Amino acid sequence: MGYFQIYCNLTYSELSSLDGFAWDLRLNRQLMETDRIVGFCILLRRSVIDDIGLFDERFRVGGFEDDDLCRRAIDAGYKVLIASHVFVHHFRSVTFKANGIDLVAIMDQNRRRFKEKWSNESKTND
Repeated sequence: MGYFQIYCNLTYSELSSLDGFAWDLRLNRQLMETDRIVGFCILLRRSVIDDIGLFDERFRVGGFEDDDLCRRAIDAGYKVLIASHVFVHHFRSVTFKANGIDLVAIMDQNRRRFKEKWSNESKTND
């Protein structure tokens, strides 16, 4: 399973109804294994950071630093899990837009850096 977001089945149309939606969602308590999660909401133990390190600073904030962290965790033997009963309403890219940051350009640069890093890693591990 890969990237996880809820795009449909939202039963609220304004933030004042968010609490009720989240309350109902919590009834489906399930952990799902995945290969990547989005970095705006990550929970992990300090021991994992001690083992795999912090975000790789070669990636500018805005993309692929979270993919890289997940990949390093999985390679180190950890599981990446999604708590299906937890919901975070996230206004995507608002900070970038408000500060005039070209997120598309950052994503393109970080995508290239990610591919370069992990193609080199796979060559090293062969």
